[in-house]
Amino acid sequence: MKRIVELDFIKALAIMMVVIAHTSCPPLVGHMFYLIHVPLFFMVSGYTCKNDEHFCSKSSLKHFFVRRIKSLYVPFLKYVLPIVLLHNVFYKLGVYETHFTANEFIFQICRTLLMSLGTNEPLLGQLWFLKVLFLTEIYYAAIVFLTHQIGCSKYYILTILYILVFVLPLDNFLHLYMMNLFWPIKAMAYYNIGELLKINYPVSSLKKTILPFVLFVGLWVVSGSFISTSFQESIQFIALYQLLLTIFAFYALSSFPYASLPKWIQKKLQILGGRTMGVFCLHNLVFLVVSIIYLLLSKEDLSIIAENCCIMDVPWWCFSICGILVPYLFYTFKTKCCH
Repeated sequence: MKRIVELDFIKALAIMMVVIAHTSCPPLVGHMFYLIHVPLFFMVSGYTCKNDEHFCSKSSLKHFFVRRIKSLYVPFLKYVLPIVLLHNVFYKLGVYETHFTANEFIFQICRTLLMSLGTNEPLLGQLWFLKVLFLTEIYYAAIVFLTHQIGCSKYYILTILYILVFVLPLDNFLHLYMMNLFWPIKAMAYYNIGELLKINYPVSSLKKTILPFVLFVGLWVVSGSFISTSFQESIQFIALYQLLLTIFAFYALSSFPYASLPKWIQKKLQILGGRTMGVFCLHNLVFLVVSIIYLLLSKEDLSIIAENCCIMDVPWWCFSICGILVPYLFYTFKTKCCH
């Protein structure tokens, strides 16, 4: 699919929100960002998904599964396995509080192969997103294939699933069911809406104006002031409100007149929008490095990191800048070297 600059801009803004929200930023900022940052990624993924006819035959469905394994599962392993294998090194540095035995290593590697990390890898907690996105796309394609085979609309099944996760209070299951069923189905609603927006309101057809963005920001600030939530939490009213707010955010950001911005800002945002996977996977590791450097310079005990890799004495904006800029520069340099 040809790259759409508006989507790269949205992804760039969303990944900046993700990184900043993982620091000790002001509560209002954190609440605002948590309301839309990850949902925006699911919506963009739905916007770029293939049309339903690509999932209607066994061969096309198999081809889609193989592509998603290569684009999501393999990168997950590439980022996660080295960190898992270095677990005891981080323990000796005081970063982790637990030490793995040989059997625990084997168990954790097996969990990693199933895209399940648990709570033993603090540096990898954010990667739940990749598993949920992977399952969301796999489930969605399977539902489209199944409903096509039996000759009914996919919305018969999707509507039932959406009612279960957005209306009924079914969010107190065990973590296993939450990660493998509840969150992927909730994410599927954003993914599905992204697909519908692509068909009915393509971003290229939207009038470029700043007014929707201004209105959205006003509503967004008010929402952050009154709602303390994250995408994982699902008080039903908040979940529905979050869905509507994210749709508004997608529209406002899609219709924003980016062409009026300085060219260098446009270029940087577009490049960052194409590097979101790297920034997403590496920013916690960058936080750790910044914390270690600070503690070494301050001659303090490294064991403080075991409690939180974002040391409170380091300004949150410092973590934010480093968490975005270092992976960005790394992948920019890597791309230039490969060429």
